[in-house]
Amino acid sequence: MRSCTSGLLPAALVLIVGGCGGLVETFFINTSSLGGETAHDRGTMRVLIINNTPHFVTFTIGAYDHTDQTTVPTYVQYGLANQNSLGGDSQTSIQDFPCARAFSIGGAEMLAFLERNLSQEDFEALAEDASVVGVEFWGELEGEDDERPSMGLAAPLDVFIGADYLCNGLLILRLEFNDVGPYPFRVDFEVIPSESTR
Repeated sequence: MRSCTSGLLPAALVLIVGGCGGLVETFFINTSSLGGETAHDRGTMRVLIINNTPHFVTFTIGAYDHTDQTTVPTYVQYGLANQNSLGGDSQTSIQDFPCARAFSIGGAEMLAFLERNLSQEDFEALAEDASVVGVEFWGELEGEDDERPSMGLAAPLDVFIGADYLCNGLLILRLEFNDVGPYPFRVDFEVIPSESTR
């Protein structure tokens, strides 16, 4: 649960509307600039994922406009056997996504948008092990078939423009061991605003 002062919501606006809640966040999510220099243009979202565990991970990340039911997320999959992979104690390169109102790692809504709006050919090409809700962690290869045992999941993370980030900044997601809660792993989220990255 976000607090009024922990995100990007200005304290003055919170005082004006008399509290914090979904209405205020929805306002910022739906009205925040998509970062372009001209009308209908979009800025970028830079994304870095750091795996601070010794395990391979599989997941899907994507940027999309969650209020547009026809949107096709811009996505990247990290699987065990596809062209992208992320091993233990390593990180991805910084990737650019068109700025969007929502960004997700392993989110059920994002995956549903892919299933509903991708072409049949593109949907069938999705990596099954990377299409899990959340982030799955895998142990070392074992057995005659060289299979990796699943070590468990981290819950998915969905973040939103205006409430959690602004366009043209750097979104950093860290995959960590989780000491509390039902999941053995977690995703930590940090934003470096564009003013700090120029």
